[in-house]
Amino acid sequence: MNNEKLTFWAWFLFIALVGGILGYFAKNKAPVSRTERLRGLAIGILTSMFAAYVTFQIAFYYFHSENVSVAIAGVAAWMGADAFLTLEQIILNKTNKKEGN
Repeated sequence: MNNEKLTFWAWFLFIALVGGILGYFAKNKAPVSRTERLRGLAIGILTSMFAAYVTFQIAFYYFHSENVSVAIAGVAAWMGADAFLTLEQIILNKTNKKEGN
């Protein structure tokens, strides 16, 4: 792996990590114990990084620009798994409406 690619993936992981941390603190305001908070933070960051990677690949497929794709992936990391759950609900609702007709 060349140095440019390594720098790109390091930057991508940093953006996904920051997005995951911001998303976690934006969604979890209830006071909990320290272990629960650390566990929730770790799970939140990992799911946000996964969401960022998947979104990056999809965005890169359509836009063919790493910079735009990383920006979109950062937003997906901030939104986390909630974005996937919302998308799933939308798809299920549309599918159920088509079956009902």
